[in-house]
Amino acid sequence: MKTKIIIISSMIMVLIIFLAACTNNQVAGNVVAEQKTVKIGLSLPMTGTAASYGENALAGAKLAVKEINSKGGINGIPVEIILEDDECDAKTGATVYNKLSNIDKVNAIVGPLCSGVASSGLSLTKNTVNVIAMASLAELTTMGESIFRVYPSDAYQGKFAAEYIKKQSPNKKIAVFYTQNSWGQGIYNAFIKNSQGIDIQYKAGILENQMDFRLDLTKIKNKEINTIYFIGYPSNTIPFITQAKELGIKSKIITGDSSTSEEVLNLEISEGVIALLPRMELSDEFINKIKSIPEYKNLEVSISAAYTYDAMYTVFKAMEKGGDLKEEISKIEFKGITNDKISFDENGDLKNTAYQAQIIQNGKLVAIN
Repeated sequence: MKTKIIIISSMIMVLIIFLAACTNNQVAGNVVAEQKTVKIGLSLPMTGTAASYGENALAGAKLAVKEINSKGGINGIPVEIILEDDECDAKTGATVYNKLSNIDKVNAIVGPLCSGVASSGLSLTKNTVNVIAMASLAELTTMGESIFRVYPSDAYQGKFAAEYIKKQSPNKKIAVFYTQNSWGQGIYNAFIKNSQGIDIQYKAGILENQMDFRLDLTKIKNKEINTIYFIGYPSNTIPFITQAKELGIKSKIITGDSSTSEEVLNLEISEGVIALLPRMELSDEFINKIKSIPEYKNLEVSISAAYTYDAMYTVFKAMEKGGDLKEEISKIEFKGITNDKISFDENGDLKNTAYQAQIIQNGKLVAIN
């Protein structure tokens, strides 16, 4: 009998120690103190058509990690970044997501910036929380229950573009050029859905890496087109604007977030180009914080830095709560750099979002009232 009591007592003691360890080790959802670091996977385009976005996004992520680690990390555990270059390419993105989730076993993934990457990668990581930084294809957040996004979806951008052109284009005769991938097609579809009253004189799908637009531009040169809506990446926005000017085309050019890149802003002939962007303003304080990191002292800071920074803090603030990470993010509400109130609806998209038109003047984007 005495032996049984000793055995039972020993079992109870082991159970108590185990439960105590679990309680003490639990930091946030799938983060435990057995880890030396909290691992955040980053899927960013460090090379390819959107490399300038990727550099800025990494700068924003590094600033967020620098700040959180200076305060002791997540409940005492330092944060580290595991970076993978997705090249803004769907096939590469699938490989990146598989590695981050199933090999590196990161605690959360931040990114990507490109919708094609997200489309191929998200289905491979259903058990890993993902906070999308800028990939904007509308249906991305419906691909799983652990997907959130700090950037407005294409549904907003395409609709706003149609509404803006209706108000601002004198004869409403336009040409539309859109990238033939999930991102470009998504914005284009939302635009077409809301384009009643707009006279689309010419439309053309373009390749992600297309650099020569002279044939299409020549076709519209003599048409009475007041506005050109161009949905492309920075790498092809530059030759598009350049070739349009060389051909003497006077039409107003409207773009999306491609015009926030330093390559486009620094191009002299970009003067007067209009960009339709989520309503936000990069503060001097944030820009100076980015530039305080030695490797980024000369960086032309763009919005991808700010959105990635906010995506990182979405994860940090939820982890600090100590509960299930997905559940904590779904309840979160905080003031970010890009949005005064970051919180998410039932699909994981922002509850609070708005767009505005900005014009390039002297290498800077200036809000149009």
